[in-house]
Amino acid sequence: MIARKLGFDLKNIDYGLIKKRNNTAIFVLGLLFSIFFWVFISFVILWLMKIPFEINGVTRESSEIEYHNFMMTFTAVFGAFLLIFLIGFIIGLSKKPKDFIVISKDINLNKIYLIHYKKNRDAIIIGDSLFLYNRFTNGYEIIKNIEKINELKSKYLFWERWEDIEKYKITDKAKKTILKFKIEDGGIVFKYRYSFNKSSSNIPFKISESVEKIASRNNIGTNFNTYYFYDINRKNDLKLPEVVAKVLAADY
Repeated sequence: MIARKLGFDLKNIDYGLIKKRNNTAIFVLGLLFSIFFWVFISFVILWLMKIPFEINGVTRESSEIEYHNFMMTFTAVFGAFLLIFLIGFIIGLSKKPKDFIVISKDINLNKIYLIHYKKNRDAIIIGDSLFLYNRFTNGYEIIKNIEKINELKSKYLFWERWEDIEKYKITDKAKKTILKFKIEDGGIVFKYRYSFNKSSSNIPFKISESVEKIASRNNIGTNFNTYYFYDINRKNDLKLPEVVAKVLAADY
């Protein structure tokens, strides 16, 4: 079992708050900045060293006006792109993670998962019931189908998908542990990678996730997320939406 090998089990969390930050845009901006930076530096070095090169099929010397105009235009354009990428990267890093999952228990000690899975949309799991709550309309839908509930758990409670994984790789490094595995679904292979910073606490403070989608051996997208864990197993007072609380009270 993966949890036993890792030395902690996220299913043992009875209370807590998990925040999430999507780092995909940050990664893309950082990659673009690195590519443009090295191209920019290469041409600046050529300019400073006055090395001749071909422009529109004609070799130009550093003393020629065409050489000078090209370099001025090139550095101005690439410099502007570098600045845009850098500003976007810094803004992305400065954004605080958003509330994603609240874990609690009701008065009967049934575990509650409240998942902010979309804007103005919450999924509330209590026992064998799933409430899909719309914060904008104050409406809800109740789902009792266990398969659908387990499917939603596997999608958003990422540690739920670890249970049935038979082939995986765990790598221990000096300051962190890395977990890797693959899942195939409908002809698409999902490659998961989780990185845990080692700490004295049973539950890591932060878990980094990357999910690579592969179809026909081609990468069709990669997502990068970071999950932050707060107030783990410290009792909280989770207030459910009134319409949901009324349904639960009637059931009991």
